[in-house]
Amino acid sequence: MVRNKNYLLLVVVFSCLFGVYSCLGAIIDNLASSYGYSSKQASVFGAVFIVSGVVGAFVISSFLDKYNAYLKALRIVCFGSLIFGVIMRFTIPLGPDYFVFACINIGLAGFFIVPIMPVSFSFAVELTFPVSEAISNGTMGLVSQVLGVLETIVATKLADQDPDSCIYMFLIMIAIGCVASIFIKEDLRRINI
Repeated sequence: MVRNKNYLLLVVVFSCLFGVYSCLGAIIDNLASSYGYSSKQASVFGAVFIVSGVVGAFVISSFLDKYNAYLKALRIVCFGSLIFGVIMRFTIPLGPDYFVFACINIGLAGFFIVPIMPVSFSFAVELTFPVSEAISNGTMGLVSQVLGVLETIVATKLADQDPDSCIYMFLIMIAIGCVASIFIKEDLRRINI
């Protein structure tokens, strides 16, 4: 797996996007309160993010099952997350008066970022065949958890001091994932056998 360039790039993509997903879930209240939202509104943000993310995971996983287009699904997740992350940079700071717009934007961001899990786990199995699924996905999960913890520590401080910088950090992480996804080749070893 260490010599598999496509898998290593996928680990980068997954770690960056999953790190943002897990970090955002942990600090949404800090971030929202910095812009004047109440805790109740922050809870709604979290619920909208997760529910739309589950719907997105279902839709994109169905697409993946039907077409086996792993790389296309990965790029849809990456670039969709980046687009709605950039828009979120402008809607969240508008404050509680624009709560509905912020909810819609957070929902669309969740729709694209949450499916990183099923897409990446399925793609990793294809890229690393005949390596065990538990090994390839477990390694990818370990790296993403470490990055997510580090990102949460930094984001917590940023959300309290300069929330715009926190959002920029999320955008940088997503952008790194997008760039890494460009260099992955769709080497579907299990399907090709």
